[in-house]
Amino acid sequence: MRLLVCVFSLWCLSAGAMIASPADAGTSHVYLSGVVQSLGNNQIAIEAGSYVLARNVTVVRLENHGNGVHYQRQGTLSDVRPGNKVYIKVLGRKVLQIEVER
Repeated sequence: MRLLVCVFSLWCLSAGAMIASPADAGTSHVYLSGVVQSLGNNQIAIEAGSYVLARNVTVVRLENHGNGVHYQRQGTLSDVRPGNKVYIKVLGRKVLQIEVER
């Protein structure tokens, strides 16, 4: 009986893997942090690699006013410069959001 359950489970797992389409893989975003190495030509490079900026990328400035609290302000790409510490929200190789520490 255990062998039958094990074989059935393996078949279900392999059948599920065959049914999944490539579009289903990697559909969740990840957050990366790093220091900006370069920014230009719709790309940003940090230590982890180079990423393409989405057309509607949002920029958030994280401002520290000395009391240990970071305030979030709407920013622009001109707020992002080489040497800045950033947190990026990435889907595949496309950057959806950049949070920059000021």
